Amino acid sequence: MKPNLKQVLLALGVLTLTAQAIVPAFADDDYNRGRRWQEDNDRAREQRREIARREEWRRRHYREGYEQPRYVYAPPPVYYAPPPRPPVIDFVFPLHFQ
Repeated sequence: MKPNLKQVLLALGVLTLTAQAIVPAFADDDYNRGRRWQEDNDRAREQRREIARREEWRRRHYREGYEQPRYVYAPPPVYYAPPPRPPVIDFVFPLHFQ
């Protein structure tokens, strides 16, 4: 029995529809999720390392505890005249109570 063209096209159609129905099931194989998780993990690890580097730098450059203050030259203070007062009109009402 030799398949005719109609049966071959029908079989190809059924195969195509079946393949299209199965392909979305394999679309998410968790590869991207695993890669994103790894990237997030690497990013978090790098942030923790950066925080540790900053803390180490701060510990080396800013000692904790009391240190003798370092006295340095300070320029003389500059004195400015007070700003002029705005012109106003003052009303004074003498009130005498007895």
